[in-house]
Amino acid sequence: MCALGFVEGVRRYHLSIGANDHIHADLAITVSRSYGDPDIYVTNNLLTGEGIYPDPTNRSSYAWSSTAFGEDMVIIPRDNPCRNSDACTYYIVVVAFTATSYTINAGASDAPTMLTPRVGMRADVHAGETEYFSFLVEEAGHNVTISVTDVAQGDPDLYVSCKPDQRKPNSSSM
Repeated sequence: MCALGFVEGVRRYHLSIGANDHIHADLAITVSRSYGDPDIYVTNNLLTGEGIYPDPTNRSSYAWSSTAFGEDMVIIPRDNPCRNSDACTYYIVVVAFTATSYTINAGASDAPTMLTPRVGMRADVHAGETEYFSFLVEEAGHNVTISVTDVAQGDPDLYVSCKPDQRKPNSSSM
């Protein structure tokens, strides 16, 4: 799915995934801007019913959203119940409060999850799987603290890379 938007207001999209599409990775829906600030809200037919699009003013009408300034991405986990149904339709709303030019894309992704500075995040990772995260350091010279805490039964390992050509560090790359 790829569309170009020049909009102030609301645009609606839908993405249907059938049982034969065999997507075994997370689903990433991204909005990349040329200018302006598009925000993205996503739900699916199992959560809200067929043909019902998210209402950004009603938190219970969408399951995923991204309202960061600039680029926005939602990652829908591969273990989402809709992904295991015979047919799943995602309903996507892009909202722009000023004139905005953007491109929207959706597809299977192993893209890293973007972290927000000073905001904790919870992630569940199954044994033998790897989850990748990224963040931007906006000003050089500041200390950065990165930590992982086991909140259940598990043994998480944390690998960090500052090299642009090594975006997915692992135990053999250290």
